[in-house]
Amino acid sequence: MITTRIKALQKHYATIIKPLDKQLVGQDTRNLYLQMLHKPHIITAIKKIVDNLRYIQKNVGDIPSSFAEFSEHIIDDHQQITSISKNQDPNRKQVFFGNKKSKSYHFRVHQYGKSKLDTYLLGDQVGCCLATTNSQFDSMIFRQVDDACLFHVATDMKTGKAAALIWLYLAETHEGKISLIANFFEVNTHYALSDNLRLALLKGLLSFTQQYCQDNPNIDGFYMPDLVYGHNIRDLDCFDIIPENAIQLDDKAGGPFSLRLANNKHDTESYETDRYKTIDKYHFPSLKKPTTFRRFDSSAFANKFPKTEGIKTKHETIQETIAEYCKQKDVITQTESDKPTPTELFEFVAKKYFELSPYYKEPMLSDESFKKDVAHAYQEHVHSNEISTPKTLPLIYNK
Repeated sequence: MITTRIKALQKHYATIIKPLDKQLVGQDTRNLYLQMLHKPHIITAIKKIVDNLRYIQKNVGDIPSSFAEFSEHIIDDHQQITSISKNQDPNRKQVFFGNKKSKSYHFRVHQYGKSKLDTYLLGDQVGCCLATTNSQFDSMIFRQVDDACLFHVATDMKTGKAAALIWLYLAETHEGKISLIANFFEVNTHYALSDNLRLALLKGLLSFTQQYCQDNPNIDGFYMPDLVYGHNIRDLDCFDIIPENAIQLDDKAGGPFSLRLANNKHDTESYETDRYKTIDKYHFPSLKKPTTFRRFDSSAFANKFPKTEGIKTKHETIQETIAEYCKQKDVITQTESDKPTPTELFEFVAKKYFELSPYYKEPMLSDESFKKDVAHAYQEHVHSNEISTPKTLPLIYNK
């Protein structure tokens, strides 16, 4: 009975949203949602769905975790959109991201440190089922203490809060390989309803995660579930769906965290038992069978998200800083004795601490990976400008 009711609510909500799909392309999504909410019959219909969702959450004990997440997303989004609609006139031109009054944002994409006190509030900041007020918050605790769980976050530097993020974990495959799995993509509704802003955040997060995989070559691949709800539901369609069973996940790397198992390493449990404990404790629907996955592909990513001035990779940032240094110091015309020392170059590039620190250990100037990346970028710059001769060898850094 309850399963039938849940399916009916999901179908009803999809029926309301589906007519918007054709209107969303190339337009300001935020205004479209406002227009939708200002139609009395639509507001009434969504309110009835939300009321039913709240009733089921409160009165039905055993409901699928996927429904709990779906319902909490709808409730949270509805609350935020309704709040926005009360403060904005949908008939105004340039309500949000108009050409003359466009708002600029400054984000930092980084791997969120587990030691930060506000790590537990990430779910609250993006408005998802892992919020402290929602039923799945316990899963956030397990993810926080588990080193195989990663949080790649785009932080709004004005508010200091997460604007969007990817919940990630390292998984062991049936073939014994390690893959990076995106369990879900989150974006706060305030940023999500502008297509340009939402896609810019997604691009930044995917670029950072791509760099993470490149820096960790033992990761076999980066996989994403085929999203069936959420703000990014149509944004990953550029990545191909892989054939069923092309990747078979055994479990999260290391299995579920357990104090009993941590204290007694000889006390092993069966694969299926561990796997389903992980699904339950960590709220990882992507571990369930069957799950449809998309594989991250760099060429598809480049086509979907063309290069823009606002988003640069780690290597691009270092290269541009090296070029700026060489121009200021007039490296091309310098004598051999005037060439930059490694320390001078490292310190100059380290001025881009804000952009580069997420990729390196602290202190950044002592990180051997940072020094090698800078030395490599300097050599590339020298060679590309054809100034490398036996008398003017590029800076070499070997450790």
